[in-house]
Amino acid sequence: MPKPLPWYWRFIGVDPGESGGLVALDHEGIFAIDPIPPTERNIWEWFQQHTKLDANNKCRTIALIERISPAIFGIKKSSASKLYGSYMSLRMSLIAKGIPFEEIDAKDWQSILGIERRKKEESTSRWKSRLLAKAQQLYPDFPLWSVPETKEQQLMVCDALLIATVCFRKHR
Repeated sequence: MPKPLPWYWRFIGVDPGESGGLVALDHEGIFAIDPIPPTERNIWEWFQQHTKLDANNKCRTIALIERISPAIFGIKKSSASKLYGSYMSLRMSLIAKGIPFEEIDAKDWQSILGIERRKKEESTSRWKSRLLAKAQQLYPDFPLWSVPETKEQQLMVCDALLIATVCFRKHR
């Protein structure tokens, strides 16, 4: 049995991009879960709000962010530029807030969770549904899953939730 840590930990998963998300886990489960905020200021405020120290200054935070390449094969240059810009903005927010972080490739966090690689003929919606199913499997009681009209939001945050889970498993 692992020894209890002398402080309280929060684990953040970051999925960059327009349809990405931010998730914070703590010892009780999902602490915060949101789609990527629309502006840099809103991103900064999310990190401010969800990484505050506890009353005894014993809360520690670590983040895991999905690595994005500046050139991505198969997508338009303008889309790749937006995605990479979001990624760099999120990295800068983590640095400015003083949150230690690591980067991880999508294939690596998916492999750690036992998610089979996307097949060439698999549609994006089918692939995203598989990722959502894994998030629902790991967090079956999370209330967001039982509200059908939040399907779009569920898809936006499930990758970040899975990344936060990998962060938790790596560092708990």
